[in-house]
Amino acid sequence: MKKINYAVLIFTIILFSISCETETDDPDNNDQTEDTRLTDTRDGRVYNTVKIGNQTWMAENLKYLPAVYPRDEYSYTEALYYVYDFSGTNPSAAKMTANFQTYGVLYNWPAATNSCPSGWHLPTDADWETLAQYIDSNNGTEGKTNDDWNIVGGFLKSETGWNSSSDTPVNDKYDFKALPGGMRTNSYPWSGVMDIGIWWSATAQDSDNAFCRSLSYFTTSFNRVDNRKDFGFSVRCVKN
Repeated sequence: MKKINYAVLIFTIILFSISCETETDDPDNNDQTEDTRLTDTRDGRVYNTVKIGNQTWMAENLKYLPAVYPRDEYSYTEALYYVYDFSGTNPSAAKMTANFQTYGVLYNWPAATNSCPSGWHLPTDADWETLAQYIDSNNGTEGKTNDDWNIVGGFLKSETGWNSSSDTPVNDKYDFKALPGGMRTNSYPWSGVMDIGIWWSATAQDSDNAFCRSLSYFTTSFNRVDNRKDFGFSVRCVKN
């Protein structure tokens, strides 16, 4: 009969216990398991997610693309979808581009408000503020200048994918991995990729404008801005 090495068995149990405690005790543990990933049943795409404070966010830009429109089409009321630097109308072709695969889709506001998968929603202005408050309060409490959080952006940006600036160190402490997908506007149809990221909120300012949050490569600030609903920006979804 094969003898059991009790010393090895006890050592293995201790190691397993330590491993379990490490994962359980870390409130911002971002190891991606089947339970923590989000599968969008509409297209089968799988997203990493991250828990920050009491919120659970997508850890990448939304890529839901039921249709794609040329850059010169825009609307305040009809849902329109864009892929940076793509001017065709074939979603399959758009999904093959490097900009789609890296930065996701640019949505006008009507599209953004209805693009998150079931169980998730486009963050309200208050949802974004909760995220910023949590990060600021746990990292020195630098506070705000007007509507802009002074250091929060440095803790949200991905460590790759941005044009670099030696004056704005990045510490993606929470694995939010914000990427600068640029924008589609009417004056400059494609602009800002690798330099700026803008994400819609579900909160309208008025009939033509809605609030957004933005990050730029040259600052650690996390900015609250309002923009026209016909512009194209990125989307991050937050869990209900």
